[in-house]
Amino acid sequence: MKLLFFSPHAALWVHAFPEALIAQALRQAGHEIVYVTCGGQFSLGCTAMTAHGLSSETPREEREKVCATCKLYTGLLRRHFRLSGSDVALELPIEDREEIGRIMAGVTRDNFQTVEVHGAQVGRAALYEFLLEHKKSALTFTTDSEWRRYLAALENTLYAAFAAKRIIERENPDALVAYNTLYGVNRVVCQVGAAHGKPHYSLHAGFNLAHRLQTLMPSKGDVFDLLCKAVAMWPSLADLPIDATQARLVTDHFLELLTGRSVFAYSAAQSGGTDNPRKMLGIAGDQKVLCATLSSYDERFAAEAIGARKPVPGLLFPTQAEWLRALIDYVATRPGLFLIIRVHPREFPNKRESATSDHARQLEEQFRNLPANVAINWPTDNLSLYDLAETTDVFLNAWSSAGKEMAMLGIPVVSYSEDLALYPVDERYLGTDSATYFAAIERALSDGWRFENIRRVYRWYTVEFEHIVIDIADGFGMQEHRSLGWTRDKIEKLLRLIDPYWQQRRDCWLRPRRLASQRLIARFFESGAISTLELSTPAAASAASEASAIRTEIARILRVMYPQHDARDSRLARWLTRISQAQQPA
Repeated sequence: MKLLFFSPHAALWVHAFPEALIAQALRQAGHEIVYVTCGGQFSLGCTAMTAHGLSSETPREEREKVCATCKLYTGLLRRHFRLSGSDVALELPIEDREEIGRIMAGVTRDNFQTVEVHGAQVGRAALYEFLLEHKKSALTFTTDSEWRRYLAALENTLYAAFAAKRIIERENPDALVAYNTLYGVNRVVCQVGAAHGKPHYSLHAGFNLAHRLQTLMPSKGDVFDLLCKAVAMWPSLADLPIDATQARLVTDHFLELLTGRSVFAYSAAQSGGTDNPRKMLGIAGDQKVLCATLSSYDERFAAEAIGARKPVPGLLFPTQAEWLRALIDYVATRPGLFLIIRVHPREFPNKRESATSDHARQLEEQFRNLPANVAINWPTDNLSLYDLAETTDVFLNAWSSAGKEMAMLGIPVVSYSEDLALYPVDERYLGTDSATYFAAIERALSDGWRFENIRRVYRWYTVEFEHIVIDIADGFGMQEHRSLGWTRDKIEKLLRLIDPYWQQRRDCWLRPRRLASQRLIARFFESGAISTLELSTPAAASAASEASAIRTEIARILRVMYPQHDARDSRLARWLTRISQAQQPA
């Protein structure tokens, strides 16, 4: 096969280096690699610049510093991995640049979505990073600055589309590969490829926050194609017990969530049982607690806006506002219940973004004159999701990953659609019309916390963390939250003073001659599969050994959640203790 790697964001080393490892593995399997980079063409502003806190409105000299880093990293990768190919900047003759200028001159706020060239929906693709950065849930530009930023992204996607046409027609690759094909310039290159009959593959870091950079999720198509395929295959996997190694991998992720250190973990760190949500929110001792975990709209809206996801038709609650109104009406006449509405922390400024979403502003208007048994948990309360788990009897979820996290503690999670979340919802607690939805809530309240919920989530997380990823730990061992120790930390700081890029050079020098997963990588691309899950049937452990392994892992979670807290004072701690000590949890 001849594979074209579109790799314009080398300044994002944690993306670019693993991507180069995949290219090397494929070349070792006999495939030809064409490596296309930026060459400074996206200097108006790109994903790498956004990661460095810059935008298209940042002074040019600051943006050029990122360009310089990107070019240096590109040179390292080309030299060490022997990667050859062109730059986008070299593929745009004067006639293409003039045509791009004419297109840009005709773009207005009324027609920007309709801009298409060479089979690529450039006007829509350019929206992705813009919508995420500004946390939009509607296609509106509220300031001239927002419009200028979008136009800069649009111009970049036009450069990418015109260059892609020339490169694809000259090189005639069998397929294209890019890191996260949702990014605007990556997406249009793949769309130009599709117009020429070429499939594309996406690479993405794994979802396990404890080992995120040591794994890659490859997919034919984008990450949504991958997850939809995995969910479709879940019925054949749901009854397969996992082993102790797999269970430990899942717990590693959960423990990283508890710390709240990762930029991908939006909840505050768990307090270890020292916070009392019932007291903070005014919950009476005899009230059963429902917690509705809201989801952030912008990520879903951005994916729908560029055509990567389709809106789900026929939803019981078309909007979260309608969902909340129904829940508030439901508990208003039920004094024995208390409803906590947890606003997603991503709606407000957080570790990754500085913007407040449009949806958050709407929520602030909606939450007025609430019944006495309803409380709002705002991100500014600094209350951890895992502290809410102390007192919540049932979680109510739309599509937030909180649904998985809370079920992992045994708490039932009720859903109103099986198509919203990118993981399988529990059909026991699914209601798609008003009668079955509220019946599912009643069933969950009656069931209480169950070990079966824990087992089910451990099995699904094993799909996410093992079956749909490729292990590249022997080639890239970077740990995002590692503790180096005082001496090692000082040595690394000194090395950075001597050579700011010593870590990148070290990664290149120390990589293995051949990845342990090289054969799997080659098989995946050669097979045409959507995910690595399709290449083999996971071996199942015994149900008894699985139960034992999960008990061991629950004990591990218990020690971390309550290191110095008397478990007798915590309902959740008592529950986890009982599960960890049971011979046959049920």
